[in-house]
Amino acid sequence: MTVSTPVKDDKGDTIAVLAGRLDLHELSKIIGAQSGKNVTVDTYLVNSFNFFVSEPRFGEDFILKKAVHTEGIDAGLSGKDGVGFYKNYHGVAVIGAYKWLPEFRMCIITEIDQSEAFAPVMRLAWIAAGSVIAICIAAGFLGMFFARIISRPLRRLAAGAAEIGSGKLECRVGTSSRDEIGELSRAFDKMTQDLKKTTVTLDEFSRERDFSDSVINSLPGVFYLFDENGRFYRWNKNFEIVTEYSAEEISQMSPLVLFTGEDRQLITIKIQDVFVKGEETAEANFVTKSGRRIPYYFTGIRTNIGSRKFLVGVGIDITLRKQNEEALLSMSAKQEALLSAIPDIIMEVDSNKIYTWANGPGIEFFGDDVIGREAAHYFEGEQETYSLVKPIFNGNENVIYVESWQRRKDGEKRLLAWWCRVLKDANGNVTGALSTARDITAYKKAEEEVARTAQEWQSTFDSTNNAIWILDQDQRVLRSNRTAERFFHRPCGELIGKHCWEIVHDTAQPIPECPLLRARKSLCRETMELQVGEVWLEVMVDPILDKAGRYAGAVHAVSDITERKRTEERLKEQFEELRRWNEAVMGREMRNLDLKREVNELLIKAGLPARYKSPDGKSSDQET
Repeated sequence: MTVSTPVKDDKGDTIAVLAGRLDLHELSKIIGAQSGKNVTVDTYLVNSFNFFVSEPRFGEDFILKKAVHTEGIDAGLSGKDGVGFYKNYHGVAVIGAYKWLPEFRMCIITEIDQSEAFAPVMRLAWIAAGSVIAICIAAGFLGMFFARIISRPLRRLAAGAAEIGSGKLECRVGTSSRDEIGELSRAFDKMTQDLKKTTVTLDEFSRERDFSDSVINSLPGVFYLFDENGRFYRWNKNFEIVTEYSAEEISQMSPLVLFTGEDRQLITIKIQDVFVKGEETAEANFVTKSGRRIPYYFTGIRTNIGSRKFLVGVGIDITLRKQNEEALLSMSAKQEALLSAIPDIIMEVDSNKIYTWANGPGIEFFGDDVIGREAAHYFEGEQETYSLVKPIFNGNENVIYVESWQRRKDGEKRLLAWWCRVLKDANGNVTGALSTARDITAYKKAEEEVARTAQEWQSTFDSTNNAIWILDQDQRVLRSNRTAERFFHRPCGELIGKHCWEIVHDTAQPIPECPLLRARKSLCRETMELQVGEVWLEVMVDPILDKAGRYAGAVHAVSDITERKRTEERLKEQFEELRRWNEAVMGREMRNLDLKREVNELLIKAGLPARYKSPDGKSSDQET
């Protein structure tokens, strides 16, 4: 793992690079060294961000790349020490010992699969189960004896892990036992010896880190280091002071949070360029937590740490420089004010219609070689522009407005609106014309789009099967679709301006149950059904509200529901016929039951058994 930062002089030039290196793979080999027959013993380090710091035995290229969460790791990172039974990062049930190392902000974990650790117990259990009854008691004592042999080393191993976690690296837990627990304890002792050697390396790394922190914090401006995903890994105190964010907040935020609007878009592009090109600079406003905007000059250099790419850079406050620039710009404020009041393009032509002068927007539109070219050189298609402006060059008109399709320097066809004003010398002779122009291509397209949309809306409005009106606040028809003309057999011109009740009911006043009056009061959709001759109509009114939520008009729709009403009437008649038929059938059944009951009573009185069963399945004599 390599940590680096550029060191720059007062001019912002890089004069050196400060770097520190820690070989995490060598550390992994030391920590993960195993011995004996143990195939599942695994020892590794995890930092406070849940990333592997050393390579686990059953992982590959996990260092600082894979975040892991297990019961043992989470307990260790919360500052707890102990032993537990849980599932490891591969989902395998293990016995694990964990210890939090506060001085390194890491957690050390040693794990062994439960299946391997308890293998001796399982073998003894099978032996005890297969033994004869005569030796059951002896086998029980042997089982207890061997259980102590196994559990005691495990407790000793857990206690040793706790001692090592407290910093006592001289602690030894090895036993002379030749079983798996003995091999595990001896492997644990070897790991402790290797860890003691590694501690020296970590101490050196810690001193180098403290030194780099001092250098970083002494840098002018802000310092930052983040990866391709936009996650911060290093920053100096100035970064926290300027942004007003805490270290915890910075560790969870993206660099783009510190920018808004166009600045955010710019910084997004610049960050991408750094990871592609290797180096980039940018000017943007730093937005602090309280909302202050501070102009900054940012640098970014790509650096590789292991197989990962990072952006390292510094930011310098350029508020003073910006103020000086604004002071210089204020000197030309009068000219800027005059230019800002003039349309985008200003062009001058002589009497031969040759361009002799152009302002910045004019050169930007036509190109650097516009001076000396005839105006017609930029015309797109055949035009009557020269004919339209001829009165100016004849001296008969002072100002003429024309619209002309012109070719921009990139070859794109654009529509310009020109205001052409005649230029004369002291004797009144025409010397040329001064013209201002604006690009109205977008406006023309917008007008065409509005016209197209209006046409589509009108087509949809006219094609619906319902007679639809748009009413004003006084319930008069503002617009009517073609269906309404066919519906009420009146041309659209006769419908416009009339009240809806004059058309539908042929009355001078609205009817009492008018849905329009109800909608105006409720400000919600109201409907009603009414019969006009043999035709049934459904009237639906939706109020139109202004921005303040007040009634401003309504959409009045009338639909022919005659067929639906006829269907409902047929269904009603069929239901009534079915009801009468059901009553007739039920009456006959009740009469049959009464006759059967009377026959049974006569048979019983005659001393004979009942012939028919009652509705509950019993004969009448049984009931008696």
